[in-house]
Formats: sequence, structure tokens, C-alpha cells
Amino acid sequence: MMRQGDRFGRQSVDGAAALVWSAEPALTAAEVRERLLSSADVPTGWDPSFGVG
Repeated sequence: MMRQGDRFGRQSVDGAAALVWSAEPALTAAEVRERLLSSADVPTGWDPSFGVG
């Protein structure tokens, strides 16, 4: 089954945020968000596995 749409990616991001928060519970939500965003790969252009998104 091919999974498409942002709802499938959200579960992975939620899990990553939970892991960051469990490792450093003193972080604010904004700090967790910044850590996730700063560690993300943002590909440009077309990808054979993911298309453009």
C-alpha cells in the first residue's frame, strides 16, 4: 500500500518530538520545534521515491 499525504508524516514527527522531549523535559515546545526543524533535510526538486513533496 502506498502512503500519501502529510497525515502519514505527522506520526513520525510526533514521535520524534516525544523522543526529544523525553530526553530533555525542560525544553519548551518552541525549543523542541526548533530542534526538529534544524535537523530536518529539506530536499529540493524531484525525488524518485517522494516526488516533489
